[in-house]
Amino acid sequence: MELTGRLLDLCREVAAAENLDAMRRAVLRGLAILADVESGYLYGPNQIGNAFVCLASVPALLEGQAFPLGPLPGGACAISGLLRVTQATILSPGEGADALRETLFGVAAGQVLAIPGRIGTGAWSVIALLLLQEERVVPPASLVLLDRFMAFAGAGMERTLRVDCLDAASHRLEAEPGRDTAGHARGNMERRLIGVSPSMQRLREQIARVASRDISVLILGETGTGKELIARELHELSNRKDHPFVALNMASLPENLVEDELFGHVKGAFTGAQAARTGLIAAARGGTLFLDEIGDMAPALQAKLLRVLQERRYRPVGADREESADIRLVAATHADLPHMAADGRFRSDLFFRIAQIRIVSPPLRERNGDIMLLAHHFLATNSAQFGGAKVFAPTAEALLAGYAYPGNVRELQAIVERAVLLSGERAMIEAEDLALVAPAKSPEFDVSGFALPKACDRFEASLITRALEQRRGSRRLAAEDLGIPLRTLSNKMRKLGLDGPEAGENA
Repeated sequence: MELTGRLLDLCREVAAAENLDAMRRAVLRGLAILADVESGYLYGPNQIGNAFVCLASVPALLEGQAFPLGPLPGGACAISGLLRVTQATILSPGEGADALRETLFGVAAGQVLAIPGRIGTGAWSVIALLLLQEERVVPPASLVLLDRFMAFAGAGMERTLRVDCLDAASHRLEAEPGRDTAGHARGNMERRLIGVSPSMQRLREQIARVASRDISVLILGETGTGKELIARELHELSNRKDHPFVALNMASLPENLVEDELFGHVKGAFTGAQAARTGLIAAARGGTLFLDEIGDMAPALQAKLLRVLQERRYRPVGADREESADIRLVAATHADLPHMAADGRFRSDLFFRIAQIRIVSPPLRERNGDIMLLAHHFLATNSAQFGGAKVFAPTAEALLAGYAYPGNVRELQAIVERAVLLSGERAMIEAEDLALVAPAKSPEFDVSGFALPKACDRFEASLITRALEQRRGSRRLAAEDLGIPLRTLSNKMRKLGLDGPEAGENA
């Protein structure tokens, strides 16, 4: 309990930091305290992230000296040559500890405690604490606390970095009557792509390549994967970033209201139109218009949107003249829009207009390594709203890491928000606070004597039988559906005992 209490106090100190430097100092101090050392040096990546350097001395941290802490011993080495670790651990000889000491620290004595961060890039990818004592035993409980502390601190530092960037960006926003630019920055703070998995890295690279190209983009992906976040990222990295980003969910309004939302109307256009109304196309002038769930757009509106993209002009409802449209369109859908266009359920000409570039938003189940990073991010955000730092118990982390998340990132966010509420005054979020059911294990069975060829035969027989039923016994059509020659189908049917009447063979 004493160690847990110490961890909570340190997390509160990190959460209470007013700026990035104060948070960085609190994190370094927390590492020294949780490792229970009184001497040594903390090393980590420099500010540009291209070299590993000495950050602070342990005595200076424990005494609360101002940051930076003055000249410190040790040289610098390339980050790419450093040992990567997945959990806090004492590096033993043969694991790179000797080379790390000699290359970086310039000493041959002392042990190295390697502490990984949870951001994955930047200043907290790896932190190494050099212990000057010849012999040192760090309790396993302390190693666990170090991992949990860095998880909390990593999410908090990433959040603070985004706030700093957004605060700077908010000064570029045009001042409008009643516009809360600070609130705009705070709102965008939580709408950022978070993740270090290979699929997220590929996604960021694709966004960076297409953001500056002023062409339409279609974002495909399951519900809850963050398609609007991708659209916002495209906007922020584009040449239109200083102009509005306007979003509309096509599935949230009936057809007549969607048309009014997009194009606006003039006074007297219909009963009750006592004043003119500006549409979203006009509101997004010079910027980006994001249409979510565009697969639900009515056919009549599809034709009007096509004209906007082709002619760059539109007509407000009830107007007798057209207006120019200066927008970049980013659309998104969870539906299989390519197949909808091929089947005639969506205008193919509009599809090719909006899908000049296609980006796929990966589901959370394909983002190995991002689940806990996102969970800690959501926890830090919600903990701050309720005025106290919270951490996940190991059992809660295990449950979160093993859950399937059919609702993707949106479901994970809701789970963490609910857990913060259910935990009440407790600083530790337990497994029961998540209100999840552990994923069921695959049924176990004895494979001894299980004939794989027989199983394959059963599967083939099932496919062939179904194909024949769907084609009313026509072997030729069934063979086409199965993608095999008619002769091959006949041979397989004979082998599997399915060789019945052949009246439909040539039908």
